[in-house]
Amino acid sequence: MPLLTFLFEAVLISLSGVLVPGPITAITVEEGNKSPHAGALVAIGHGIVEFPLIISIF
Repeated sequence: MPLLTFLFEAVLISLSGVLVPGPITAITVEEGNKSPHAGALVAIGHGIVEFPLIISIF
């Protein structure tokens, strides 16, 4: 598979996940009412789960 095709597919798949709100968005909105740092904490927690998955897939 050519690199450009792969990157195009990766962007389309990523956009589908970004455009549709999910549980991470709901938690961020809910916790954002309690703390101004909630968004950063949710992003860090999400990254802790995602980075090992990305590395293992790579």
